[in-house]
Amino acid sequence: MDAAEYEARGLYDPTTPNAADRLALLDWLADRGFGIEDMVEAAAANRLTAVAGDLALRPGERLTMRDVAESTGLTAEQVRQLSLTIGLPVEDVDERIYTPGDVSVFKLFSETTELFPEQSLMQFVRVLGSSLARIADAAVSLFLSDVETPITDAQAGELALARAQLDAIGALNLLTEHLETLFRAHMELAVRRNTAARAEASSKIVRR
Repeated sequence: MDAAEYEARGLYDPTTPNAADRLALLDWLADRGFGIEDMVEAAAANRLTAVAGDLALRPGERLTMRDVAESTGLTAEQVRQLSLTIGLPVEDVDERIYTPGDVSVFKLFSETTELFPEQSLMQFVRVLGSSLARIADAAVSLFLSDVETPITDAQAGELALARAQLDAIGALNLLTEHLETLFRAHMELAVRRNTAARAEASSKIVRR
């Protein structure tokens, strides 16, 4: 791909003040395997500087609700309801929004219903989704205030912003690798709190 092709597809205008920066961004995306159609689609969604980070955040082919249902043994309606409970509403059964990683999550839910009642499990999933949404909002706010805003204020350009977003996703990947450790620590404390509370309640019954 070259500047002429970018210009022909409406991605690049050599007469604009930021032309050099835009061309550098497009070449940077091309070097990372993005095709011209990918760029056009991202530009139409006003996400040209975010598309590399988007792919790094949720890699893999995109699947529909029907695909997930077929792979997990759940019905499409069960997938829809579970998505809604998690906090990720999807209305169109043919929208390609899920990833292979999502399939593993839904399979786990299907298998876990053999151990826990579905109603109780859905309540847990609702709490889990709400908590993860809060963490995600906090992460995005952190990026916007401490990374994107300074870049924008300094007029550093689109390529600098795209690189920063990709670097931020890389940092997020490092964080998620350690979330299991933190979750297990909180689980240990929760078990201890509940054990102590049960022991105290039992002692009160005995004293009566």
